[in-house]
Amino acid sequence: MLERRQTAGILACEEEAVECSDGKRDVLHEQTRMLRLHGRFRVALQRYFSRRVGSRPDVDDLVQDVFERLMRRGPVRNDEEVDAYVFTTANNVLIDSHRRKQARCERQHQQFLPDVHGDADFSSEDVTASKEQLARVSTILHELPERTRTIFILRRLENMRYGEIARHLGISLSTTEKHMQRAMLHVSSRMNDDDQR
Repeated sequence: MLERRQTAGILACEEEAVECSDGKRDVLHEQTRMLRLHGRFRVALQRYFSRRVGSRPDVDDLVQDVFERLMRRGPVRNDEEVDAYVFTTANNVLIDSHRRKQARCERQHQQFLPDVHGDADFSSEDVTASKEQLARVSTILHELPERTRTIFILRRLENMRYGEIARHLGISLSTTEKHMQRAMLHVSSRMNDDDQR
């Protein structure tokens, strides 16, 4: 039933395209093309992403991303090219989504729950102490050489693995580990020094 309505909508758009000016005709032709692609690939893309990510809202977002990229690409020559391009695009969208989530460490974030976190009362003393501690850590990190500081931040704040950091910076794994050891020694000794004062 839904497919019949979509087909009727496509035909209506095609009829409109015949009766209008060239600029409008191009827009309507593009809309018609996207409606056809949507009708043809939407369900297949939903299945493709469902098997790989599971979450329904994520699946819908990924399918939408594929169609956005298809719109930006413009017309495709033939059906074989469309089939290949749609699923190559879907794979690229999936990879990009995974990279974004990994960069944001999305799985490690805690959702704010008003019932659990809403009653937290932050006194001005707590806020001031936290700001001072953050400034102290920032100062200690800025004492490190730039590469050592970068490795420390990538490992401790971005949760990257040593191998990923080494590849990202174009250095060896052992060099990465040595920089991290230096950073840890420096940070811990400086924090202890400050605590003893």
